[in-house]
Amino acid sequence: NNISSEYIYDPAKKGEIDSYQMRNRGLTIAAITSLFNSLSFSLLAVAIWYLIKLVSKRRAG
Repeated sequence: NNISSEYIYDPAKKGEIDSYQMRNRGLTIAAITSLFNSLSFSLLAVAIWYLIKLVSKRRAG
């Protein structure tokens, strides 16, 4: 029991844990952001492709 309480109250160890959690949170946010960016980019690409198709169909018709 002594070891675990020492581990929690050791400021250096606590700092390590905090920075680790913060880095993990940052990585998660970065992953979500990149996923969202790629998703919105593909949606934009589809929208542009659809518009081009629409315009070319109108010109042909």
